[in-house]
Amino acid sequence: VLTAGGGIPTTTAGCASAAKTELATNDVMITTLDFDQTTSESAQWNLVMPDNWDAGTLTARFYWTASGGTAEQTVKWGIQGRSYADDEALDQAPGTAVTTSDAYIAANDLHISGESSAITITGATAGEFVVIKVYRDISDTLASDAKLLAVKLEYGINAYSD
Repeated sequence: VLTAGGGIPTTTAGCASAAKTELATNDVMITTLDFDQTTSESAQWNLVMPDNWDAGTLTARFYWTASGGTAEQTVKWGIQGRSYADDEALDQAPGTAVTTSDAYIAANDLHISGESSAITITGATAGEFVVIKVYRDISDTLASDAKLLAVKLEYGINAYSD
């Protein structure tokens, strides 16, 4: 799981830094990365994949909320990534992006997208350092900031433990 608190807004066209919000009635605290409705913005996560990852494709579900919108509006999330071996240049392009759309439900409700299509991580090898990039595709219709809470990644394994 990639949490909003662990995401790094990109320097070029980055989303807002992680923001803590206390919800009004029960003092529930959430941390979000806020993605603008008019400018394509992104964030990245750095992680090391487990040794038992089969180096195959990943899928993602996006956990998000918004402070406003209407029932016919949707947000579109994009995701892509790259894996790096020892002594490999870090400044390389990620794999092809995959997008997933999800409909707005209500302000400050948890929204969980459907599972994305397969995400190919360029250069994938088990146990390697991976950079994941997430962005909001502003071809969507949500007329407010999309507030990302987390991204759940699913992957295949080649063993039951590392």
